[in-house]
Amino acid sequence: MGSSYKRTLTPRQRSQVKFGNIREVLRTHRKNPFDAHLARLCVLYEDLRMEIEGIRARNVPKLDVLDPRRDHLDHPERMGSYRRHYFLRRSIATLPEFEECFGELRKCPEFQALLDDAD
Repeated sequence: MGSSYKRTLTPRQRSQVKFGNIREVLRTHRKNPFDAHLARLCVLYEDLRMEIEGIRARNVPKLDVLDPRRDHLDHPERMGSYRRHYFLRRSIATLPEFEECFGELRKCPEFQALLDDAD
């Protein structure tokens, strides 16, 4: 039985985006540490993506209630500094989790096989 997920890959990308049933994409029907680490890596990636966007955004009114625009009319670049610092701290905390997850993945034979097959 073949997998029913779709892959999208453009010539400039070095990663793949997979859409499909979570059990097929991550093979979660098997109790396998590799699958659990891969799922955790997906969640950590999304956490880091949101944290970086929280830092980069110029204005997020619902999150900037402690540092609103009206408090910084003379210095608009200061608006949202509380939010940006929060997300910076969270992104710094996420990085060691990535390191730990990759360390666990390196111990998995499935991951080593993927590395051996990589170009």
